[in-house]
Amino acid sequence: MRPARLLLVSAAASLLALTTSASSALASESGTDQAEEGPIEVRVETNADGKTTKVITVAADEAEEQADAKAKEPPEAGTTTKVIEIVDGGESVVIVETTDDDDDHDDEHDDIVEETIETHERTPELKWLGLQGSLVLSPTGATGRASSSDGRLRSNQFKACADPDGTTACGTIKGMDFKVQMFETRGAWTYPRFVGYFRTGFEQGRVRFSPGEAGFAEGQATRLDYTSVPLFLGGNAYLFDEFPVRPYAGLGFGFDVLRLDYRRAQQARTVDASARIGFELHAGLEVRISNYVSLNAEVMQLWSARRKMEDLPDYSNTGMSVLAGVTLGIPVRLGQRGEHETVRKVRRVHHHD
Repeated sequence: MRPARLLLVSAAASLLALTTSASSALASESGTDQAEEGPIEVRVETNADGKTTKVITVAADEAEEQADAKAKEPPEAGTTTKVIEIVDGGESVVIVETTDDDDDHDDEHDDIVEETIETHERTPELKWLGLQGSLVLSPTGATGRASSSDGRLRSNQFKACADPDGTTACGTIKGMDFKVQMFETRGAWTYPRFVGYFRTGFEQGRVRFSPGEAGFAEGQATRLDYTSVPLFLGGNAYLFDEFPVRPYAGLGFGFDVLRLDYRRAQQARTVDASARIGFELHAGLEVRISNYVSLNAEVMQLWSARRKMEDLPDYSNTGMSVLAGVTLGIPVRLGQRGEHETVRKVRRVHHHD
């Protein structure tokens, strides 16, 4: 059996060389051609894409052996791989020949892809909780006097009084302002460009009404004290993120919880409490020593819905205020580990020998 197999191998190798030139003559533009030469059968198939397949069958004695020979062209352009497999009973011999049909391909012009992976450690972002306390000052220096005929009053007409019932705490300071801030930075020396806050506190003032020629009529207001507690949400936008002296501007909106206390001639006092919607704009200057400590001064304009009262002057907490305060920052160290940033860079190099 071994001599017979060796003979088939030699025949297949010779056949491979002979069929290379015969395949181009037998192949057509599409379809299938067949040629038979005794025990050798050559079949060439060409599809619509121009890919060809040669099938060569080498038949041994019909009673004893049967051999199959196949040659295939893989889908890679310009490369033909010929495979001849001779089957002899339960054993097989394989002959492989690979040729490069692309005459234009030149190894000297291979593209080399260089890949670089860089890993950078990013500075973690710190979340901060800021607590700001400010004095609320009256910029008008109002005397707190109004005519009894005035039908509508605003906060700038009132004398600033931290203690409206007394006389020693009246002057420039009309209250306190407190903010709870939230912001993020990359470290203690990189400053935030935006700060969100919740604002509350209190403002107080009083006004005395001047009587008319006939004096105060019964039930007419002789004095009004007000107290407002803001419940506002807002934010500040800053011009710089590294320079310590930073101009900023912002806005806020929310409600003023308003308490009005009317003193009336020959009648009991009238006390009213309500919540009035409001909106504010502000601008200021901050001196940030670090994210732990900063000083600020700002001017704030507030607009508030009017509270209408029957037979009494209406009141609106609309007016301008000046705030001056200090902020203490507390870092909330969430996610304080360094973050890793992976950069994948690919560079294609045209290689020349």
